[in-house]
Amino acid sequence: MVVIRSYSVRHPAGVVRLPQTGDWDQLIYASRGVVRLTTDASTFVLPSLRAAWVPAGIEHHCRVADGTRMRTLYIHRSMKLFGADTTVLELSSFARELIGHMVEFSPWFEDDPLTSSHLDVLLSTLRSADVAPLSLPRPVDEIAARAGGLLEADPGSDATVDELARDVGVSRRTLERTFQADVGMSVGQWRQQLRLVVGLERLAAGTPVGRVAVDLGYATQSAYGAMFKAHLGCSPGAYFSTGRASAQTSALNPSRTR
Repeated sequence: MVVIRSYSVRHPAGVVRLPQTGDWDQLIYASRGVVRLTTDASTFVLPSLRAAWVPAGIEHHCRVADGTRMRTLYIHRSMKLFGADTTVLELSSFARELIGHMVEFSPWFEDDPLTSSHLDVLLSTLRSADVAPLSLPRPVDEIAARAGGLLEADPGSDATVDELARDVGVSRRTLERTFQADVGMSVGQWRQQLRLVVGLERLAAGTPVGRVAVDLGYATQSAYGAMFKAHLGCSPGAYFSTGRASAQTSALNPSRTR
């Protein structure tokens, strides 16, 4: 039985919908560029230091920057690598090289000892990888979704929560209560999470830190850097040079199953 397939392509900028089949989980990785992965529950940013494990049956799409090179492995769900939720992993340099090596073989892998040994090493490496908890939960409630849409349209907006509530036609109290019930965080916390996700996406695409800071509404690059370090444990430059944050906070991993 063949338990692994590969898919390798360089996409133009825009939305990408990878082939999906019922019995195959996906390991999505960009060897170059950045991918924004969106499921019904959350949005994830995947620079080349991360990969996403998407279980079979979870509808999703990707948005890629120009020149992004996606490397996707389809692994049969019988291998049971992770659970039923999308999981984002911090990849070591060895894991990145191994994924690239396996993708180069062919779209289909034969069930032979060499392939089996490669797969065993890959699965062992992925199981020991650190989980990258940064994600943006997707509002489902109509009120929260409208407010979230306004924030996503302009992540750097300095609009107050009162102004946002007025724009969606509810009181501040109603908006805050709805957001808390829907995504497990306040409007302010969700907006900061949005800025972290968008900032990571732009930094991974090569946008200078100062430009990202201005676009996201921070008065100075230092203010943005301080926020980034408070949540991800290091400066933006150090994050991308070392491949992972030295510390994470539970606030970056809102638990919600849908």
